Amino acid sequence: MSQIERFDKLVQDARRNDDYINATRWCEHYGYRLGNWKQKTETKAKFEQLKTANPNTEPWIVERVGKTWVTWVHPIMAIHLASYFEPNFANYVAEIFISYVTADPTLAADIASRQETTEGRDIMKKAVQERYEFLNSKLMRGYYIIRDAWGDKLHYNTFTGEIQLNGSPLDLESLKFKLDLELDLKVEREDTKRIVEILAVVNTYPLMDAANQQRFGEKYSHWLKRKNFVPTKEYPTPPKFL
Repeated sequence: MSQIERFDKLVQDARRNDDYINATRWCEHYGYRLGNWKQKTETKAKFEQLKTANPNTEPWIVERVGKTWVTWVHPIMAIHLASYFEPNFANYVAEIFISYVTADPTLAADIASRQETTEGRDIMKKAVQERYEFLNSKLMRGYYIIRDAWGDKLHYNTFTGEIQLNGSPLDLESLKFKLDLELDLKVEREDTKRIVEILAVVNTYPLMDAANQQRFGEKYSHWLKRKNFVPTKEYPTPPKFL
């Protein structure tokens, strides 16, 4: 049985008519404890994010108690779960449920960071790129793509003036190359620097002391208001900025 045939069987054997996936079956196949995945900080964060962003949609995780305990997960959570097994399987699942990935760019960015294959990264980059293709401004497309991929990982050190990614100083001189490689993002060098600076300050602002909040508040007020806004075709710009 080829790898693709194996992956197809894994998905079809676990897939319901409504696209929910039998997470219990997948975990048994890979010898992975489902409870460990549920308890991971990233899983809890994704679950809470989805509940907050989509409060009236179908459930994300469904427990079924009978002769055997079975856990069913929404396709978005299934893609998230698959990324813990093996990269090629996660890529395959993402291709099947690509519409869900495209609708949730933060999921695409999160999974892309876990992938070890070029194919997997390309799938996720394509999903994120398509998510914002309706925006006319190349700069704003770049802003939202970088925000989805790096947003909460960027911080501004008010003591040194450094922009940090995952707690380490970010080399701004090689920034454009890094973004081209990781996100296939074609934005001018100075614009990329400006975007990461904005995101770093916005993320750090709530943690700043009063003096620094006053120092940065007025200059970045536009972006602070935009922090959690997700553009759509109907509302590409926050109403207050129209």
